[in-house]
Amino acid sequence: MFSFALGFFHSNAQVQSLFNDKVELKSMAVRWELDSTSARGTFLLTPYKSIYILPFVWSKSVNEKPNSGNESPDYIAPKLDFDVVELKFQLSFKTKILQSFLWGKADLWIAYTQVSHWQIYNSDLSRPFREINYEPEIILNFPLKFNFLGFKTRMMGISFNHESNGKGFPNTRSWNRVILLAGFERENWNIYLRPWYVIPESKGDNPDISNYIGNGDLTLIYSKNRSVY
Repeated sequence: MFSFALGFFHSNAQVQSLFNDKVELKSMAVRWELDSTSARGTFLLTPYKSIYILPFVWSKSVNEKPNSGNESPDYIAPKLDFDVVELKFQLSFKTKILQSFLWGKADLWIAYTQVSHWQIYNSDLSRPFREINYEPEIILNFPLKFNFLGFKTRMMGISFNHESNGKGFPNTRSWNRVILLAGFERENWNIYLRPWYVIPESKGDNPDISNYIGNGDLTLIYSKNRSVY
């Protein structure tokens, strides 16, 4: 499937939280409160992943009849006439619930991310949400300071992640992952590496889900003057 997205808006909350007064990207230490000078206490809501709204997302081939790797015939969903153009948005926040515990070295965070595909231009189907993915997560994070291959290792941790589309049978889909995470910095670069393990017992609806979501992700952030890539 090939898709194209055109977006115009960014969340003001995200801009205010990710950038400083000079419109420069905040350091990883500030975003994750990795030292005593950046620690701001618990239960303060801050951005986690990107927050965005894309008014026009075009897909060459919309999945009108989702299926499951489960061989049971009960997992057959009805086909719907979805439009190839829709609106997509993502919300993502985190908050620290425990600070400097485990011998004063670790922080415990909870996070929530929601990705919505809205058929807002599809009046024939009464403009439904084609897909909404809910992703709560609990993250145990350790601040670090050592060099590795020319990069500064700033944090490492582990999280438990649940993701579900919130639908009933036979359209239900959910899985649980244990995610290792590491954060690195070098000059204008921020790098986040997250390999994960999908818990087998959670793959009943889609036993082959790892073939589609992979086994990890890599986020690269480059900032120069007032531009962030």
